[in-house]
This record gives sequence, structure tokens and C-alpha cells, in this order.
Amino acid sequence: MVFATKILHKIFTIDELIGHNVTGKTFNKYIKSKKALDEKRVNYIRWLVEANFESSNNNNKEDLWKSCRTAINKSIRKNEIKNSINTEHFTFLNKLDS
Repeated sequence: MVFATKILHKIFTIDELIGHNVTGKTFNKYIKSKKALDEKRVNYIRWLVEANFESSNNNNKEDLWKSCRTAINKSIRKNEIKNSINTEHFTFLNKLDS
């Protein structure tokens, strides 16, 4: 959900996001485990989502938060990849100048 990812990038710095995800859990045994994001700020994002996208049903709230959690983690991975590519490109260019 775009709303949640926009808030995420307003209240966390890029450095705070790299190597983290919402819960700190990874489900792939080949991927190094990550650290959980600050729980207070994540709960604030959740509260904002639930306040702005009201649902009368608890199951719908959980489904809504699950989609937000997925979007947040995906956004963090995208930034990690982008940051990695930029770092590798910068390192490559420095080697060319040497």
C-alpha cells in the first residue's frame, strides 16, 4: 500500500531501513536475517493506516495490515538493491579513474 510506504520514508532514514524489515523475520533460509524496524514507529504507521482506511471487521484490518507490511518490506528491498547498485557503480567509476 502506497500510503504506508510514503509514511515509512517520512519517519525512517534510508540508513535505518537498510538491513531491516517490519518484523525482523525472514522466511528464506538462504537470506541473512534482518533486524526489526523500530516497533513504536511501525505501530504508528499501522495506526495511521487503520485510522485512514477504516474497516468494521478485524479480519479486514489484519488483511489491510498484511498488505501494508508486504509493501513496506518490498519498498525496503527495492531501496537496498538501488543503494547496492549505486555503490557498486560508484566503486567501478573510482577504479576507472585510478
